[in-house]
Amino acid sequence: MALTEDDEDPHDTEGPHGTERIADPLVQALLAGWTRSARAAGAGMLIDDRSVLSGPSELSVDIVTVLGNLVENAVEAAVEGAGPQPGVWVRMRETADSVLLLVSDNGRGVPPEKKSQWIFTSGTTTKQRTGGPDRGLGLWIVQDITRTRGGVVSVAERVGGGTTFTVRLPKGRTAEALVRP
Repeated sequence: MALTEDDEDPHDTEGPHGTERIADPLVQALLAGWTRSARAAGAGMLIDDRSVLSGPSELSVDIVTVLGNLVENAVEAAVEGAGPQPGVWVRMRETADSVLLLVSDNGRGVPPEKKSQWIFTSGTTTKQRTGGPDRGLGLWIVQDITRTRGGVVSVAERVGGGTTFTVRLPKGRTAEALVRP
């Protein structure tokens, strides 16, 4: 399910296409907002039209938080390092027991020596520290939510250049039940 250079051009869309089978209004709103924000920043964003997500669930807020952080990073990475056609691709798949989220960009990618857990450490950033001390929290938040839910997050090089983050969030496990005493 890796996104490649053969995927559709994210610049060919006017709006957040691919959301027809996403029934969760929080996720729909996030994707609509980020599609507009990506375009304003100079990047195209495409939601894979095979994406499927049911209506609101116990995962809704976590999905929005994870996607928001990953998409924000992907837009920044694409704009800063993709050349003339910065792009972001989002894909979601739901099974009976989990939700799978993939966010890819065609930026410079994560340097191989940084692909370990280092990029998921609080305060770690590859970006210049402009705009305040709150840089370097997004991927740490993604990992924290994913671990709390008993899921998995991974990062890989995108075929054709850039990065793909994959997150699997198990269903049926509330965050409250997973918090350690």
